[in-house]
Amino acid sequence: MAKISKAMAARKAMTERGTIPAKKNEVDDAAEIRDIINYMVGSGGTNFAADQAAKNNLSVLSGIVGRERAQKLAMSAYMFNQRQVGANMSPEQRISTFYSMGSRDPDTQELIKRASFGTGPVAGYYNTVNRDVQNLNK
Repeated sequence: MAKISKAMAARKAMTERGTIPAKKNEVDDAAEIRDIINYMVGSGGTNFAADQAAKNNLSVLSGIVGRERAQKLAMSAYMFNQRQVGANMSPEQRISTFYSMGSRDPDTQELIKRASFGTGPVAGYYNTVNRDVQNLNK
């Protein structure tokens, strides 16, 4: 049996339980990046190491954009969630604020821009197939 990477194993597990659809094209990748950002920021989490859904999402993100860029994005979300600005906000407001603020890091900013589709991230927040993000909507 062929050895598969942790990212591919996480993607397979998430696909099987219906958290994400099977990868299809660049637009699907951008939507997946958006959903992962929305989960990381919308959940308000500050300890992704203790959150299995965040770890799975980070692993999938690493498979799409590479480990270094995924780590930068996760750190940006982690730092944003620690700020007082989002403490009393709804997940939707946190997500919108995160995208509006952007990032000084060019790699992270490119991912944020790529994931916004020009319509903003909130449009995808309510129409996602990612169950982790759907759970934030409840």
